[in-house]
Amino acid sequence: MHHPVPIGVLLCNFARSPEAERLAVLSIEQLLTTPKLTVKTHRPIQQAWRIRRKAPQTPDTGSKSAYSRDMVINPRKILIFPIALVLALWAKFYFPGYMVDHDKTSHAHLIAEQEKAQPLIDALEKYRGDNGLYPTTLAALEGKYVSSSVEARAFIYSAYSSDQLPNGFRNYELQSENFPSNSSLFHIDRWAFYESAHEQWRLGWCSHGRRGSRTASNGVCR
Repeated sequence: MHHPVPIGVLLCNFARSPEAERLAVLSIEQLLTTPKLTVKTHRPIQQAWRIRRKAPQTPDTGSKSAYSRDMVINPRKILIFPIALVLALWAKFYFPGYMVDHDKTSHAHLIAEQEKAQPLIDALEKYRGDNGLYPTTLAALEGKYVSSSVEARAFIYSAYSSDQLPNGFRNYELQSENFPSNSSLFHIDRWAFYESAHEQWRLGWCSHGRRGSRTASNGVCR
């Protein structure tokens, strides 16, 4: 009695056949923009693709010129670019943050900004207790919740889009003024950053690169 061969077995056998390799080569050939290309697969396709460009024909005599070369594309080398891009982006954020965290003056300025912002944080909590949400602007605190001595305008008050409601904020963020400049961090601005969701203060920074490019963490560049 004849038993039908499962289609999975047929596909596996076809994938290991020379015909499958020939079809793969044709697919690669179609992706190439140059029409006059032939592909040699004396190595396995998984290891490398060797492409020989045909020598151009001379218009008058029809003879081939001496131009001919091989180009080897190794899939492993193709991965170098995305890996290098990821490392470059990681370094762009890691090194400024490392310099700010390990600067001797950063934490002293952070503590000073915490003390300056505490009356404002207390006022925001009172407003939330009375209204159920934090205000959309600090101007809503003036008069009833804060006195004129509180320097509310020195802070950037904001909220993530997920915390923004028509009548208030569920949570908010505070960003202090920039710390005094430091000669060792001449291209980096620093500030104190507070998140009400975690009730935590952190250091924020803005790195000024060449051609006016800027990168920020825990806040925005002023």
